[in-house]
Amino acid sequence: MAKSDRQKTIATFMVVIFVASIFVAAAGYFSSSNNGQSSNSQQPNSQAGNETATIAKYKEQLANNPQDVNAMVQLGNAYYDQKNYRQAINYYEASLKFEPDHPHVLVDLGTAYYYQANSNPKKAIEMYNKALELDPKFKNALFNKGVVLHFGLQDYQKSIKAFKVFLEKYPNGELANKAKQFIAEAKKTMK
Repeated sequence: MAKSDRQKTIATFMVVIFVASIFVAAAGYFSSSNNGQSSNSQQPNSQAGNETATIAKYKEQLANNPQDVNAMVQLGNAYYDQKNYRQAINYYEASLKFEPDHPHVLVDLGTAYYYQANSNPKKAIEMYNKALELDPKFKNALFNKGVVLHFGLQDYQKSIKAFKVFLEKYPNGELANKAKQFIAEAKKTMK
């Protein structure tokens, strides 16, 4: 597989992982922040019109309550889904000003930094490290850190180390198989 094909495959894979992390983050965030109340979240929308309606809904919530962290996170997620990473970053960062200890938001923010037009893999790693300080076993932070070190920074030694840490905690499953594959590729590239 050519290097560019491999990078496209990894990019697609990271998007899938990120979308999964959004759902996990939303479930964790809403269950911990609503104190037993039902959340204001909707089912994920795949059509552009519904995404625009979702954005409008959360912007209205934010206009009514400028400190509504839920609305900020949901706006970040909606903009991320539209690949408008700059806007996603703005809303994720705004939410973290009010509630800085959300590993899910930190991982989403890091991934947005990585995918934005002026990719910033160093900032992505910084966000993953912050998330791991809060939750050392956070699966998506561990895996994404390895991916960005490998593909974003081409720091193969550090990517191998990151994937080995991931494998210590999550030795089985599809992501474990991918981590093993990336370790093998990194070792081959370093020869």
